[in-house]
Amino acid sequence: MKTKKNLLTKAVSLLLSLCVITGVLQSFTLTTYSASAPEVTLYSDSSYMVKAFNEGWIDGWLKRGWKAAGGGDVKNQDLWKALIYEVNKHEVTFVWVKGHDESEFNNRCDRLAVEAIKQCRNNNGTEE
Repeated sequence: MKTKKNLLTKAVSLLLSLCVITGVLQSFTLTTYSASAPEVTLYSDSSYMVKAFNEGWIDGWLKRGWKAAGGGDVKNQDLWKALIYEVNKHEVTFVWVKGHDESEFNNRCDRLAVEAIKQCRNNNGTEE
């Protein structure tokens, strides 16, 4: 079932991935003189995002004019387009990791994302 919370979680995951990849590109540009794109491995517990890249979902969306396989509009197109643009500048490998498991770094990222959402809600006067 699609809920506002699910849609928000997917949007936040896309936005965080976009920030990570953009940050990698900027730091790579500032610290090296190599003309080649950096290789990036992005670990995510978002099977939605990982499958979109690894299983060709994005190619299908583009062929169908940003329509999902079921015929509805792909959600968060602005974030997807920005992420695709940045991914195309890199050699990116997407790896799925189980969420809320024993992955120290994934759990830390999850805590930071939850804190950021709460802070945004508090700053905007939105209740949880």
